[in-house]
Amino acid sequence: MAIAYFCRNTSFDMGGREYKLNQEITAGLWQAQEVRTGRFHEFSIQALQESYAEGKLVFMGDADISSKTDKVFKEKSKKISHKAEGPEWEKAKMRRLYVKAVEHLPCTAGLMKTAIQEVWKKLNKDRKPNEVTNVPNWTSVARWKKKYLTNGKDAYILVEQHHQKGNRTNRYDNDVMDIVSDCIDQIYMRRERGTIEETTEAAVVNVTKENNQRLKLDQLPLPTRRFVRRLIDLIPAFDRCAARYGRTAAMRIYRSKLKHLVTKKPLESAEIDHTRLDLFVIDDESHIPLGRPWLTICIDCHTRCILGIYIGFEPPSGLTVGKCLKHAFLPKTNLHKEYPGIRHTWDAHGVMEQLVVDNGLEFHGKSLEKACFAFGVEIIYTPRKTPWFKGKIERFNRTLNEGVSHGISGTTFSNIFDKDDYDPSKHAVVTLGTLRLILHKWIADYYHQKPHRSLDEQTPAAVWSSSINPEDIALAHDPAELDMLLGKVTEDKKVTHKGIEINNLLYNSPELMQLRRQYGDELKVM
Repeated sequence: MAIAYFCRNTSFDMGGREYKLNQEITAGLWQAQEVRTGRFHEFSIQALQESYAEGKLVFMGDADISSKTDKVFKEKSKKISHKAEGPEWEKAKMRRLYVKAVEHLPCTAGLMKTAIQEVWKKLNKDRKPNEVTNVPNWTSVARWKKKYLTNGKDAYILVEQHHQKGNRTNRYDNDVMDIVSDCIDQIYMRRERGTIEETTEAAVVNVTKENNQRLKLDQLPLPTRRFVRRLIDLIPAFDRCAARYGRTAAMRIYRSKLKHLVTKKPLESAEIDHTRLDLFVIDDESHIPLGRPWLTICIDCHTRCILGIYIGFEPPSGLTVGKCLKHAFLPKTNLHKEYPGIRHTWDAHGVMEQLVVDNGLEFHGKSLEKACFAFGVEIIYTPRKTPWFKGKIERFNRTLNEGVSHGISGTTFSNIFDKDDYDPSKHAVVTLGTLRLILHKWIADYYHQKPHRSLDEQTPAAVWSSSINPEDIALAHDPAELDMLLGKVTEDKKVTHKGIEINNLLYNSPELMQLRRQYGDELKVM
């Protein structure tokens, strides 16, 4: 960072216009000339300082400084910032001491050598013999001084710029670059993911074919692997990944989530999703392998408490979402009655204000939409194929699978290559009832009681109990209506003398017949 002064010939940008200070008219009053129009303006030093403090005034350097700054700091900012902590930065600080000693001296050998010798003695006074540095030549110090003053006394300019050394001219013709670029597009930048060696070999073959049609004096140099690698590195990393692995994979790797949802209280926002457990389950009575169960989970974003779960073998659907939400809305008062081995309570429950979901078909049904409308729940759909927009539930799914499924007989592992010759269906010993007990106990006794990193090492259960009172928990008006509101909606079903037919089953009752007699035999219901 260079420095500047409010003095004569200082240029600055204010309000999108460039000015140059000409002279101080009176004490504290400066005359400035607008560079573009040549008009003269008068500014008080106080007004200039206020504009500078508010960020409306920015000092400008000359063209040489700007070009050097752009070249050194913008293009190579990563390398310079990396050096700021290493030995190169220590060497730059040592150079600055020599420069400060001769800053106001004329560039004569006698004066500069004397000042340099004094600084050298101070630097090496308490050092061991093997740590003593050599005295820099006065011409080198003069060169450092010139760079330092030219760049506005910026100490970063004294850092050695090794990356700018060497030949900067291109040793290959444009024809060679065009041939290599085509080979990169046809071999390397494809979903088949060709290697650099294959790309180099193809480029050499194509250049050789071109040379066979040229005169001996007009032969093209053969490209090397290093040259091909350099051209590939010039392609943005995102474009390389999208071409070789697909845009979806590139978006996942180089994702950037902005506008984070910040919650201030429990039940303000919740996320819901499905996961298939990495575990084979057997039937409680017949002990026949049933397969891998599905688990639908709803998590509170503020406290990280699990509001509700549903375990079954049905694929994700409106039914599994409805059952999970019903479990989330209702208090878990019968937890210890169903599972006496659980020590802690499961206090997290209630109707949330927002429900974050993905774009699965089960979340676009009319049943969920009408149920959320009835309870005042706002549904927030994340963009397609962007699981990081509901990262809390995605991360919990992995934590649950690692904590419950892995390590138990019958596990399918998260990666198929980890199984080798292990057959999970033959080693499955966990029944569906036992799995329900394990999941409830794991959530209530382990996950809710374990310190969470995102909660400042507090437990989710402690954050829930300390941030919400029982009277502040929103509940459904009539629990008996939950099954109706969260159930699957089937419209335009005709009521006949046999009742209503759904899935080849007939449902009838005296109340239904009374409705038919009142509204006619063409009655259609939802």
